[in-house]
Amino acid sequence: MKIKKIVFLFAAVAGVGICFELNSKPTGAPAGSTGSPADGATCYRSGCHYGAPVAKTGIVSSDIPASGYVPGATYNITVSFSGTGKKGFQISPQSSSGILLGSLIAGTGNQIVGSKYITHTGTQTTATATWSFKWVAPAAGTGAVTFYCACAVTRNNTWTTTYTANEGITAGINSDENSAYLSAFPNPFINEIGVKVSLKAASPVSIWVYTLNGQLVHQQHNIGAKTGDNSFAINLATAQKGVYILKLEQDGELYTSRIVKN
Repeated sequence: MKIKKIVFLFAAVAGVGICFELNSKPTGAPAGSTGSPADGATCYRSGCHYGAPVAKTGIVSSDIPASGYVPGATYNITVSFSGTGKKGFQISPQSSSGILLGSLIAGTGNQIVGSKYITHTGTQTTATATWSFKWVAPAAGTGAVTFYCACAVTRNNTWTTTYTANEGITAGINSDENSAYLSAFPNPFINEIGVKVSLKAASPVSIWVYTLNGQLVHQQHNIGAKTGDNSFAINLATAQKGVYILKLEQDGELYTSRIVKN
């Protein structure tokens, strides 16, 4: 009788071990686990993770400027959260109907699954776990994009969060009527942009660069200029990616143009 009990106990323990190995996801969450309206599921599911998901903020961040993303530009997205024990995540930028918005490029320690999800390739056990990947912004006119993310700390704690990236406003900006005389190249640019302007007089000019929110990011004053065509170079290497308004003034006459940094 004792022998039968020992065999039964061994079988039960072995069964639990097999269940754990099949249901835990140390090398990535299964597709469709972000908690988005279309996914309808998170890491919290039978046999996988326990504890109803708790909504949290501050988990997802990016280098997308406050003025919004530039269509086609590439940005860094970071998922970071703290806790005790093994940690994993899944995230996806989706429309409410589940369509992938933009495209994804996996980074170190993460992978793409199901074509539209980024998830861990191995759990992290440090006090604060961090993963980064790249997102290529979608076409112009897409509008605000929501990243849906679900996280797990051990098998007993699950969280959900969202992050919204707004599209940069590139339409509806009233430029000065003299903007036909001002051009910028290349546009979009990376670090430095050239400015060409046709002037009516040989007198100094001033140049300003503003965000769409009106924040001044660059200014130059008393730049020598001649009558006719002039060229100037502006270094904006420290400016964030986004849409800016370039203004050039000479003797009270204002020239404006819209520029984009990738």
